[in-house]
Amino acid sequence: MFRRTWVKILIAVICTIPFISSEQGLAGGFQFPNVTGQKGQPPKVGPIPNQIPSKLQVKDLVVGTGNKVIPSSKIKVNYLLINWSTKKLIESSWKGGSPATFLLSSVIYGWQEGMLGMKVGGRRILVIPPNLAYGTAGSGPIGPNATLLFVVDLIALPTYTASPTPVSTNDTTEQSSGIDISNLPNGQTGTPAFKIGVSEATSYIQSGALNRAMVGNLGGITESCKFILETFMALNGGKSSQQQYADFMLGCETIVKAWY
Repeated sequence: MFRRTWVKILIAVICTIPFISSEQGLAGGFQFPNVTGQKGQPPKVGPIPNQIPSKLQVKDLVVGTGNKVIPSSKIKVNYLLINWSTKKLIESSWKGGSPATFLLSSVIYGWQEGMLGMKVGGRRILVIPPNLAYGTAGSGPIGPNATLLFVVDLIALPTYTASPTPVSTNDTTEQSSGIDISNLPNGQTGTPAFKIGVSEATSYIQSGALNRAMVGNLGGITESCKFILETFMALNGGKSSQQQYADFMLGCETIVKAWY
């Protein structure tokens, strides 16, 4: 999830009962599609309007009762992803058989903005324009300039306890990462994408392809890892699921943060 344009989040809190309303919602004049189904079960999305939003649109279908999502949260979610323009289902964690777990900071900006304030136990719609998603490049089955519709169930906010050991640094000499993989966050460290993120970040640092000046010029650690991912383009031949993307970013960010 790649290019950032910060916009205000418009949140329309529609209902608090444990079943989802079948009525279409309006947020500042924007028309959401019907979403039906019981919380926790795969949602059913009705006809998608032709209106394509230019800004992030957010609607709570069910307001949870647990803790709120904050920028540093690690989240466990079920989600469904539809291309707004083509109306086609792209991905569903329900169909995949298991929820996805990742750091909010490691995914597209539409999620980073749109999930803030959501409570555990809730269900939310996110309609994300291209500039807060995959932009002009697209990603795998997500084509260029795609507006994305997500229906998200927030299951939990797992504790994030990463404590990588920083290495000694020198302002003029680049250092290797020196990270002990056993100290990295539990749950995703064994995935191929996570290991690729660790390996690529380490090799970029050791070769000097990423230096401290570049990290600053690129806008920070997350942007640096997006630079690495975009130039590497090797997750499943350039295609990746949201979980694989998040795992890659988590591995990469952990290395760059400890080094930087």
